[in-house]
Amino acid sequence: MMRAAIASRRETAEAAAIAAGRALAGFFRKPLRSRTKRGGSMVTEADHAAEAVVRGHIAGAFPGDSILAEEGGFRLGDPAWCWTLDGLDGTQNFIAGVPFFAVGIAVLADGAPVVAVIHDPMRGETYAAERGRGAWRNGAPIHVKSEPLGPRR
Repeated sequence: MMRAAIASRRETAEAAAIAAGRALAGFFRKPLRSRTKRGGSMVTEADHAAEAVVRGHIAGAFPGDSILAEEGGFRLGDPAWCWTLDGLDGTQNFIAGVPFFAVGIAVLADGAPVVAVIHDPMRGETYAAERGRGAWRNGAPIHVKSEPLGPRR
């Protein structure tokens, strides 16, 4: 039961991230309304739009789950399931027209991370991981290299 609940949240997170990426593409390199948040970082209408897309997917599939979002704050729901999200990670790059930004979503079950999804809309790449099951790039399994990184000695 728990494995199915985690897998369905991963699938929802992937779909939400891709949809949010499509929303971001509509704003990229176009004039944006923005403001400076407390702490000095910027937030744009694209940040809010992407976050709203992700929140909509979560509400449609898991309306009782808790959500902690960068722009929208915390919505308390079932404490056993909490989604954390950043609808636009890399706002400064986005504002500057630099195509290096992403949508980030994670799911925690009883406080432990069980799902992570990063979607890069400019490259059409979605990375997903599910605790105990592995990781994927655009649906294909990926693995950590068995050899060490760096120059060989």
